Amino acid sequence: FRDYIVTWNQNIIDLPDRRSEIDVRLRLQIPRPGFRHFTNGISGIGQWTQGDTRDLEKEFLTAVAGAPRATARLITANRAYLDYVYLATYPYHTEDTLLEAERRVRDFEAVRDVYADLGGRISDDTGEAIEGFQIPKLHVPRHFPEYVRWKGTLDGSTTETSERLHIDLVKDGWRATNHRETHLLQMIRWLDLRERMESFELYREW
Repeated sequence: FRDYIVTWNQNIIDLPDRRSEIDVRLRLQIPRPGFRHFTNGISGIGQWTQGDTRDLEKEFLTAVAGAPRATARLITANRAYLDYVYLATYPYHTEDTLLEAERRVRDFEAVRDVYADLGGRISDDTGEAIEGFQIPKLHVPRHFPEYVRWKGTLDGSTTETSERLHIDLVKDGWRATNHRETHLLQMIRWLDLRERMESFELYREW
């Protein structure tokens, strides 16, 4: 979603040599419970997490609707893709929800050319238009119902757990080192010491 849909919309809607139109529209959203308010927009976010993406999915369609160059076909494409995303994250599925997901994917593929037609699908290196949509991440949704029937829902495939552990076990461990050549060994020792302390604390509580 972030790598393609959002970027293509930014290329279409944001005006050159001016502040990001989507950033402005996100900042103008009314803060409300259950929704993240992007006070500074999204252009300044360097490293996206799954939580950031999920928060943006809730606000994105309202930020794009009514924007300059946001045609009805562009809104339809965005909505179809977001509908699929929400259906894909259901904790359980029936044949009806899987068929609905298939319909949303077909709706998206029927109008996705709008991103190229409006100049959103361009190369970051050359600035030239890119033809076709042979993108693995956009091909996967076609096989979503088949995957769910075979392996179950996607809630067990989230990356949030590994993202959280990366912060706890890698970033915090790196900060505890002196950032020299032996940093890996220092991180291992730090993790080992931390586990020993936690085990001792559990023993004391027992």
